[in-house]
Amino acid sequence: VVNSTVESQLRAYGTVSRVSGANRAATSLEIAKKFFPNATTAVIAYSHNFPDGLCGGPLAYQANAPLILTRDNDADATSSYLKSKGMDFGYVLGGKSVISDSLVKKLFGLKSSNQIITYKP
Repeated sequence: VVNSTVESQLRAYGTVSRVSGANRAATSLEIAKKFFPNATTAVIAYSHNFPDGLCGGPLAYQANAPLILTRDNDADATSSYLKSKGMDFGYVLGGKSVISDSLVKKLFGLKSSNQIITYKP
């Protein structure tokens, strides 16, 4: 999303390295791998609705956790990452209409009988 002209201009201020993936969900996984190698939890937000991810940034910072963007189409890659890190706990942002309980269970490798705790103001 950042074009090469902007990338070149940024080099005037210091070292620049690009982190990217095939789409926004894949990019969030690459960021997680690079900057959170020892993460034990994650903050999950729907990849195609920016407010949840934007608001989740401070929570991810506070939890020292990566912010992972995902949706049904990206569930396999997200689940693979979470399983590789041994994560069976995380914060899922947004309503069930964007990230359903069944998707949450798939992402974290939970049984259908596992309960998901919902926090509402």
